[in-house]
Amino acid sequence: MIEQDISQLEVDIDMARAAIHKMEALDRLYKNRDFKELITDGYFMKEASRNVLLKGDLNITEETERHCDKMIVGIGCLRAYFQTVNHFGQQAQVAMVDYEETHQELLQEQLTGSE
Repeated sequence: MIEQDISQLEVDIDMARAAIHKMEALDRLYKNRDFKELITDGYFMKEASRNVLLKGDLNITEETERHCDKMIVGIGCLRAYFQTVNHFGQQAQVAMVDYEETHQELLQEQLTGSE
């Protein structure tokens, strides 16, 4: 039973590490000047604003309005993805402390049980 618990915990630790790695990669991107210019300011702010304002133009064609709708949704989806990566990474950091403690305890229990 302990071996199964250890195996499952190791899977959980690997998944948490992957989530933390993605969060840290995203954090590095957000700190990058080019990313800020192109994505944070350019895409999330200016491009989103441009599409919203264009959508409100009385002379807009239906095709252009549909295009604006798709662009706005796309911007929101990318931003939501980044927020999700950050959220799961933060949760994984908190969980990792417990995972590692439990992992050490189970390994110790396995050692003392096999003696």
